This record gives sequence, structure tokens and C-alpha cells, in this order.
Amino acid sequence: MTMKITKIIIFTIPLITYFSICSYPDLLRLKNGQNVEGKIQNVTDKTVTLKVKYGDVNYSFNDIEEIIYDQQIKADKLFSSGRFKEALDNYVQAFSTMKTNNSPDFQSSMHYKAALCLEKLNNPKKANIYYKKIIKNFPDTNHAIRSYLQIASKQNKVDAIKTYNLIIEKY
Repeated sequence: MTMKITKIIIFTIPLITYFSICSYPDLLRLKNGQNVEGKIQNVTDKTVTLKVKYGDVNYSFNDIEEIIYDQQIKADKLFSSGRFKEALDNYVQAFSTMKTNNSPDFQSSMHYKAALCLEKLNNPKKANIYYKKIIKNFPDTNHAIRSYLQIASKQNKVDAIKTYNLIIEKY
């Protein structure tokens, strides 16, 4: 009786590789609490087209709580680690390349975070330029109020009181 020995070779894919292949850089946080990862393909004034594992899916802005771009995530991580120059570059790139995102909240948030980076880099004059852009272009966002407060914090007492009164009148 002869025995035949067969070699069995098992190929494995490391778990990390699997997740890096299957993960997508952008995230939609929906109003129903669900998070959907994908790659944003297109943004219109009414919908976001997201490429997911099985194809493209359209989501209405009415169903979306927040859009989180890969660039935004990178910038936030850099800011948190104290790498303000790199974070600034990423925030600027986010609002420059994501102009198709007409969301005032997203745009004002990226501008505001860029201004905070400039503050950390001891460039308050340039930060004020961003704060003023937010106030002018996105007046109905929370970042407009925050921008007024940032400007007032650097003003003399008389001008700061005028700015605070302006905030009270507008909001």
C-alpha cells in the first residue's frame, strides 16, 4: 500500500491588508445614525454620489447629517498632533478642491480650522482674513459667530464692545 502525500498551500491575506483594500476615504454620516464609507464621486446642490463596494449610490442632502472628506480627517489628525503647518495645508486643500460641496457648514468649518492653524502659527493677521471671509460668505453658520468672537478677542476694549454688540444685533 502506497501513501501519497499531498502538499496543501494556504494563502492568507493579512487583516490589515484586507481593511486597507476595502476601506474608503470619505464618510457620510446620515440622519438615521448610519455611517456610510465610500469615495465621493459627485456633489450637486441636491445629492451626493458615493462609490461603494457594489457601485455608485446617490444620497439626498435631506438624508445627510454630515459629509466627512478624507482630506478633512487627515487635517484634523495633523491639527490634533500639533502639526499646524501641515494641517493648514490640508484644510486649504480641502476647501479648495471640495468646492463642489456647496455646504456652508463644511466650507465655513474648513476656513475656520485653517484660521485656527494660522493662530497657532502666530499669524493672527492672516487668520483674521479667514474669519472675515467666513463672516462675509457664510453668515448663517456657527463659524460666523465664532469668527466674530475670535476677531473681538484681539481688539481693544472699545472695538471689542462694538463687535460684541454687532453679534447681539445679528444673532
